Amino acid sequence: MKQLTFLAVTLYTALGLARAAELRPLPYPASEVLAGLEWTSEPHRYPGIESDMHWQTWAADDSIYSVDGDGNFFGGKDYYVSLSRITGTPLNHRIELITQFQELDVRKNSADGMQRYMCGPVAVGTDLYVCLYDYDWRLPGKDVSKRQDMLAVDRYSKHGGIPGIILSRDSGKTWSNAPTKDTPRFLGPNYGNLQFVGFGPGYTNVPKDLGEYVYAVSNDSNWESGDHLYLARVPRDKILERAEWQFFSGTSETPAWSNSEDAARPIFRDPGHVGHSDMT
Repeated sequence: MKQLTFLAVTLYTALGLARAAELRPLPYPASEVLAGLEWTSEPHRYPGIESDMHWQTWAADDSIYSVDGDGNFFGGKDYYVSLSRITGTPLNHRIELITQFQELDVRKNSADGMQRYMCGPVAVGTDLYVCLYDYDWRLPGKDVSKRQDMLAVDRYSKHGGIPGIILSRDSGKTWSNAPTKDTPRFLGPNYGNLQFVGFGPGYTNVPKDLGEYVYAVSNDSNWESGDHLYLARVPRDKILERAEWQFFSGTSETPAWSNSEDAARPIFRDPGHVGHSDMT
């Protein structure tokens, strides 16, 4: 169980690199850690699971909390969002649906031209945070109410930014700090799809030289064919305070951090090939 997030990232990365290598020369060196991938058992589908996005965090209670979207998860509403708790070790694990956030009315509260989803969760101590993010569907000459128009546009699903971060102090049962369509944007499109860097249960294994921060990464531009990967951090007790967020802005002898998103510099680039990111 403790390796689920790392395993998911490893498999996704390995498969993505393998497919990309078949199509083009990669503009960065091959991994010195991952040499390949071999399936050692038959696939197993957990009953009731139907979703194509999974954002996970390892909590202090030793369970994995997963935010899922775009699926009929446990019989819920299509193309919506859910939060579940995963306990145990596969194939003897258990997945329990916690909430589908109906009270937040996520889609209704997205601004004109935007479509709202949820992304990165992070468990810090006994607190659980989840980011909301927007896709910007304002595409010239396209009707975003027609799915065929959305799918026909090159580099569609443009990042619209992070409208806010919600907080639960009771393991996901109730939530506070929910943004509306009129709430000022929390982070811009370069950080429009945050996923928090995993550092053990309840964020307890951050190396001392990284300080008392929570770290997060995001690709830019759009969901699957962005150009860069960016890094941000915030004091672990001030996640909801926008003024406390800092953005990696380069390095000489030591890393530099800025409170301005405009000063941010990417930690990785591969134009047109950087999708939604995860890091553990």
